[in-house]
Amino acid sequence: MLKKYIFQSLIILVGIASSLQAHVEIPSQFFVKQHWISLTNTFDIETHDRKFGTIHRKLLSWTPEYQFFDVYDQLQAKAKMRFFSFGATFDIYDLFERPLGRVDERILTFFSTFDLYRSDGYHAAKAKLNFWGTKYTVSDPHTDAIIATLKRSFFRLKDDWTVDIIDSSLFFEKQIDPRMFILVMAFQTDRDYWKSKREREERGRHYSVQHLSKRTPEYLALNKKLEYQRSLLESYRENYQGLEPSDEEVENLEEIVEKILDEAEPDETNLEEDNLPSSSLELAKIQALDKGISTLLPLFESEELTKGEKSALFMLMDQRLQ
Repeated sequence: MLKKYIFQSLIILVGIASSLQAHVEIPSQFFVKQHWISLTNTFDIETHDRKFGTIHRKLLSWTPEYQFFDVYDQLQAKAKMRFFSFGATFDIYDLFERPLGRVDERILTFFSTFDLYRSDGYHAAKAKLNFWGTKYTVSDPHTDAIIATLKRSFFRLKDDWTVDIIDSSLFFEKQIDPRMFILVMAFQTDRDYWKSKREREERGRHYSVQHLSKRTPEYLALNKKLEYQRSLLESYRENYQGLEPSDEEVENLEEIVEKILDEAEPDETNLEEDNLPSSSLELAKIQALDKGISTLLPLFESEELTKGEKSALFMLMDQRLQ
């Protein structure tokens, strides 16, 4: 049974699933909307007609820390990233420092993937990002049944996420704290920003002999291969640039791509991420991108895709390879 707190509206969205005692229905759809201007990334958590709270990244913190506030700006929970961990591992606590759950990132995968654990250690869900970085699918790690989706637009000026609870009964059965969903979205937005900033700095850097010497032969060979893939993609530009695919064609294409890459994704059970240095992890991520692009390029010659679907493929791959 669920226990009612003072701020009922906050409970609806971010109530502690493992400790609530009276059945309060969570909205089947809600939104996590990024502020246009803020010192650090800040998001409002709301439905169409009401606001439930806010999450923002703490301005001064040794490692990334996210704080959850209710509509009265009262701190309700926080998520701290562990200092020594490959990938991202966040521990979530309430305002009394009681554990609410843990979010662990998997490293060596085509798609960014997070495992969601309850405070009792039970593996309640996994959240996998699609190849385009637009949708997390939250599913039961034991049956792959879909619990929820977390979506954002591919072309965007800011990150506004839509959360759809697909299977509310499974959601309650798993006793998942929705703050874990929100944390994944907020961290993904920050990570995209950090990655974009790093890439801009990399492009603006003068490639001295000293700098190039830090690149391993494997990295340089892989970078050359990605440049070749860009040239292959460029050969299709005349056929598909300017051709607007329909929303249905984009959705169909995303489903086709996810299915193909799921089948091509390697078995992770034998990958020992904790034994890899950060440089090897970076290389592994680039290798995953390379394999994904190599797997998708032949789709341009497929007779099973419509011209609109191929246009969507070109548009998304072109942006992905920027």
